[in-house]
Amino acid sequence: MSLRTNLVTVKSHINAAKINSKGLKVNQKLLIVESDDWGAIRTPSKDVLDAFIKKGIDCSNSIYKNDSLASANDLELLFEVLGNYKI
Repeated sequence: MSLRTNLVTVKSHINAAKINSKGLKVNQKLLIVESDDWGAIRTPSKDVLDAFIKKGIDCSNSIYKNDSLASANDLELLFEVLGNYKI
């Protein structure tokens, strides 16, 4: 890396630290779940993905190849993991 690149990186980290230092401070333990596409269904199942591939659609580089809604089993597994932690 060049000196200029290193300085830009350091400056970026300093600016982020300044912004983050102004954030809310709490003594509680928090779990934050973030999503940018609640409910978006692009490739709802492996069967649909397989159908795309069978029709000759190249999905190998698609960001949607693993995109689907959470299943009931997904949520059960998530709650099982979360149940291992107490506040």
